[in-house]
Amino acid sequence: MSEDSLIRLENLRNTKLRPTELVRRCGSSVAYWSDLIAGRKSFGEKTARKIEAGLGLPRGSLDQPGLSMEQSAPPAAGPSFDAQNLGYYLDKITDPERHAKTARAALQLILQQVDGPPPEPPNPEPEPVSKTRPAARLNR
Repeated sequence: MSEDSLIRLENLRNTKLRPTELVRRCGSSVAYWSDLIAGRKSFGEKTARKIEAGLGLPRGSLDQPGLSMEQSAPPAAGPSFDAQNLGYYLDKITDPERHAKTARAALQLILQQVDGPPPEPPNPEPEPVSKTRPAARLNR
């Protein structure tokens, strides 16, 4: 394994991310990430860039010795892995009604990431409360 690959592998291991979390953030499979972390797969530049994008790291940061956990935190804003790959997942839905419903829901989630949560509707002015007592009903 090359020196660059060893640095990348050490940095990935330092993030302490499990393969299931890497699948959620970066795609691929649990077996792929397990083999990569165990050193059974080659750790090339393409894979490093994929991980950096999924974790919100600056490009090339896995190539630098001594990546700290603070550097590996996901970004506060920006599209999630699911938003980046929305088209891929939507193409897999064959039922037109389900496709439209899923696309609308995904679009709402993406807009919330971009714009923040929808604003609260304005509260209407409360009706003034009468200071006089209402007339009593006479039941006769």
